[in-house]
Amino acid sequence: MKIARATLRPFAARLEREVAAGRRAAWRRVGALLVLEDERGTRGVGELSPLRGFSPDRFRDAWRAARKLAGRLAGAELPDADLGSLLAAAVPEPAALPTSCAAAVETALADLLARRAGVPLHALLAPGRSRPPRA
Repeated sequence: MKIARATLRPFAARLEREVAAGRRAAWRRVGALLVLEDERGTRGVGELSPLRGFSPDRFRDAWRAARKLAGRLAGAELPDADLGSLLAAAVPEPAALPTSCAAAVETALADLLARRAGVPLHALLAPGRSRPPRA
């Protein structure tokens, strides 16, 4: 599979309720969507939005890492394989990334793989289940 484009789309949203985050309270969520598009035009989306007080990384650091990663992924040839192999090829050292950046690329690749296969994401992650598990 070839990643034709990798883009980041920033967003900011007002939260309906205040989220207590240590000594601070948050009324806004700032983040970005990582959109990976293959050579067929199929897209997978992952969210990059660390929440201050809950996430160990800051948005600024995650954004920088995601921009670098998007630059490396654009035009990359990745194996048509299972999710684990695809992730290993796309991100050889995920521990070196901010956690929200690693989560965004993992989700975007999983979403892309599921869409290419024509199955819902939960079917890719939990084969054999007819419905996603309930929390």
